[in-house]
Amino acid sequence: MAASNSLTSNLRPTWSSALRSVALVIILVRAGLGLNPSVLKKAKFVIMRLAFLPCLVEASVDAVLANLLLDFPWAWGYVLGFVIAAVSPAVVVPSLLGLQERRYGIAKGIPTLVIAAASFDDVIAISGFGIALGLIFTSGGSLAFNIVRGPLELIAGIGGGTLVGVIAWFIPSSDRTGSHLFRNRVFFLLLAGLTAVFGTRLVHFTGAGALGSLVMAFVAGRRWSDDDRKKVARAFALLWHFAQPMLFGLIGAEIDIATLGQSFVGVGIGVLWVGMFFRFVVSFFSVVGYDLTLKERLFVGLAWLPKATVQAAIGSVALDTATTQGGTAEQIELGRKVLTIAVLVIVFTAPIGSIAISLSGPRLLEEARDKEQSETEEEEGDDNLQDVEKDGPSRGQSAPQSPAQASLPRAQSPTPTPTSPSPHPGGNSPTGQLAAPSTELNESAV
Repeated sequence: MAASNSLTSNLRPTWSSALRSVALVIILVRAGLGLNPSVLKKAKFVIMRLAFLPCLVEASVDAVLANLLLDFPWAWGYVLGFVIAAVSPAVVVPSLLGLQERRYGIAKGIPTLVIAAASFDDVIAISGFGIALGLIFTSGGSLAFNIVRGPLELIAGIGGGTLVGVIAWFIPSSDRTGSHLFRNRVFFLLLAGLTAVFGTRLVHFTGAGALGSLVMAFVAGRRWSDDDRKKVARAFALLWHFAQPMLFGLIGAEIDIATLGQSFVGVGIGVLWVGMFFRFVVSFFSVVGYDLTLKERLFVGLAWLPKATVQAAIGSVALDTATTQGGTAEQIELGRKVLTIAVLVIVFTAPIGSIAISLSGPRLLEEARDKEQSETEEEEGDDNLQDVEKDGPSRGQSAPQSPAQASLPRAQSPTPTPTSPSPHPGGNSPTGQLAAPSTELNESAV
């Protein structure tokens, strides 16, 4: 334990943040390659409802409770609310990809639905956090920019990701086949994703980088063959096996147990769970109308609870801003309280949410089976054959004669039996022997 504390204490915060960003890019690119385009087209309005409504409702509920129970001013209440409200792609995305690989929920595109909405949710939460913080510390001009920054991040993330994804259709060139093309595509997507995340951070458009990485991978995979796209996705899945423990280890290193000893921790936990309850309810009703069963809507509500990444990234920003910009003692204390509750959010929701998704997925979602379609087609084919057999006699006597005659060689040997008595005086006649069974079959068919 001492060695672990020594390791994390000697790691610079900038390096820790950079390593977390690398891991986040890997899982977002992997998620983008696995998105279902038909589901995105069909559920675009549901995705927007799922991204906007739960985040805004939870942030507002947290702000009201913080004002009433923790004596937070309204602006600080919304700072806290948006810190709490953001879901964690680092928890949600890998959990849903695991269910998707086991074919749970893919028939209705539930993993695609939730993963796509998660990226928009983070943009909304980070933008709302910036606006609320701007109300406290910035002048009118900067506040106006903070208000329009949210829509700008959405446009920049979707537009920039689409542009880079189209470039990935041609670079690297598809003329080079085999392992060279495969490695170059993996390297291109990883480099472009890292550039997007670190570049947007420099211009304070943090949410646009994560969204752009997801969109870039999705657009790039649309023009690749299924085999090529799956190969690249498997490469990022392998990278994620190494990046996952690093990401969650670094997030855990952000937790400072010393900040949890304050008297308002119990009330803060109550605020957290009440807000999450409202988030669950709004998430449940946000997907009404998308042809989901009751169990599937319950799963969406559970999948929309885990939090970790954004809280680790922006949980200390309010305290840092109050300290560096000469805030009052009250503002510095409020910044510490925001950081403390952000730590509580990570401690409680990240493991519980991950376990809830893993355990509820197989119980609440339907498992798609590869053989279902072929079995259905076989049953339809059998039904069609039965319909043909039923409709055959209505078309005249010639219809049943053909199968009857065709079955004669199988039912009776074409070689005449010498011992059979002939009904004709002329002796044994093969013609006579064949005529009688044919008449009997025709009569029975009629």
